[in-house]
Amino acid sequence: MNDTNLQMLIDDITQKFTAGIDSIYTPYIKKIRFPRYKALIADTEINFQFPLTVLVGINGSNKTSVLQALFGVPDQKSVGTYWFSTDVDRITDEERHCFIYSYYHIGAKRDVEVLKTRIKKENNPDYWEPSRALVKYGMEKPTKTELKNANNNSISRWDPIRKDVVFCDFKEYISAFDMYFYNYVFEPQKSYKTRQEFIRNRSKKLSKVIDENLNSFTWAKVERVDTNDVLPEDIVNKIGWILDQQYDEIRIVSHKLYDKGNQIRPLKTILMKKKNLNYTEAFAGSGESRLIMLVNDIMSANENSLILIDEPEINLHPIAIVRFKLFLLQQIKLKNHQIILTTHSPYLVDHLPKCAIKTFQNIDEEIAVAENVDYKDAFLVLGNKIDEKNKIIVEDKLAKAIVDYGIIKSTTKSMRDIFDVQYLPGGVANIIKYHIYSSALKNEKSTFYVLDGDANKLLNLDGLMFIKKEWVEEAKINVDKISESENENLGNIITELTGVTIKFNPNSGENSRKEKYLLQREFLKYWNSNVYFLNSTTPEMAILESNKDINTADLEDQTGKTYFKELAEECVGTNVKSDEILFCQKQELNNLEKDSLLRVHVDNILNLIWERTN
Repeated sequence: MNDTNLQMLIDDITQKFTAGIDSIYTPYIKKIRFPRYKALIADTEINFQFPLTVLVGINGSNKTSVLQALFGVPDQKSVGTYWFSTDVDRITDEERHCFIYSYYHIGAKRDVEVLKTRIKKENNPDYWEPSRALVKYGMEKPTKTELKNANNNSISRWDPIRKDVVFCDFKEYISAFDMYFYNYVFEPQKSYKTRQEFIRNRSKKLSKVIDENLNSFTWAKVERVDTNDVLPEDIVNKIGWILDQQYDEIRIVSHKLYDKGNQIRPLKTILMKKKNLNYTEAFAGSGESRLIMLVNDIMSANENSLILIDEPEINLHPIAIVRFKLFLLQQIKLKNHQIILTTHSPYLVDHLPKCAIKTFQNIDEEIAVAENVDYKDAFLVLGNKIDEKNKIIVEDKLAKAIVDYGIIKSTTKSMRDIFDVQYLPGGVANIIKYHIYSSALKNEKSTFYVLDGDANKLLNLDGLMFIKKEWVEEAKINVDKISESENENLGNIITELTGVTIKFNPNSGENSRKEKYLLQREFLKYWNSNVYFLNSTTPEMAILESNKDINTADLEDQTGKTYFKELAEECVGTNVKSDEILFCQKQELNNLEKDSLLRVHVDNILNLIWERTN
């Protein structure tokens, strides 16, 4: 097979991973959850359902913080290596920061969970240690007998996972030349008046190390060479392929030859040889030298390593980014790595499976993580503010097509200029819990939500425990009818209304309870005025139920998805793509009569929204 074919590569890895997650890829981190960690919303959970995971979000959305937590997952590794408290950046200890991860324990023959907690010790205020399972975090406590039978080393908790970690942080990939030339404070001396003269002087010694292939070089009673390696041919070829360059040789020398009493760690000089050109990172672009160090670290990693990469696309052109993504998948296929990276680049996300993509969004100073995001939707979280337009948020592409169609067909032509329809990834629970919640708190009057009909819990009032029938008018709760005696139940009322549990966090103080009730009532009012529903459980069924030629009661799949998949297969054959299915759905939508149930229902919704915007 040709490993430059992205989809074939993904399919191969998916098949191998599905069959070997508990064997070939073991040890493998299956998920991580955060009862409390930095700015993440409490109990945030991230599942790793594909061996390449991409974390997408704006700057400051805690993506790198999650990488740091993952660095601290394996045995003998600590988050405190990268995240630690100082007098300037204090870490508060109101509740201990911690995370819980799961992996397949070979001895137990099942998935187990390990808790790691930040413990403030006298000699180390940033010590992280594995802790016993805590029931308050929803953990299962293993028995001593179970631990012993599984050949577990500890008799009180499951052993931490043992897994090699490679953390590729570009802050550490600064070259020897760049560090001295751009970052050191230069002080002129008699023998060199400029930093250029200083580098010329020291480069003579570096040239000797390179020309004579020295692995040791002592100068001024200090050992100056840490390593001096010519990269293997396969690594050189891979770097050349990614950058579309032809290298004859690449050498990396880790040394202290530019150290001028600064007591720095060894830094790297990269020497690149081409047909008629030899040069170091001083003449190369920073993207070229960084990629060389990055690829070398990844290809030198042991099998089944955990590889963490922070924004690998920095200073790379689009073709190099696309090829780097292919390179990562090739390495996963070859060496069964688990790779997790952060990015702002659409080229790294393009055409990856949904389960590989996680988006990070800032919701009222907390970070929400959405999973299983379509690659086309991953960048909606970046710069999606639309000025001078009213947003209508829906759940998926088909719902967007339905609402867009209603706007186009509306007799109010100016709707096209006023309304902008968007769909959000992550499912209805995430939309309600984070986006509608945030919009309600901010009282975003120009943002409206049209959800699928299965989210409308007031269609059938039977069985509701906290919502009283006398409060409900035209499938809306009249908040004014909820007496103050029901304040303690407002949270339960909202959960029953929305299907999700929402945490309302008022300011601390003696009026916090009163403020909480006020927030909950404002949410209920916002739900009434800005949240609407399609006329059926799914957009697919909304179309089918409006087609007089179809008896939906005869459909085996009452979501309607199978019907449209089979319809698309009749047109284009097997293995239809989502865009081909959407095309068939739009055709059916276009064929609906003007007085059909869906056309009338959407028209009514748009008219109501129109009235609220004018």
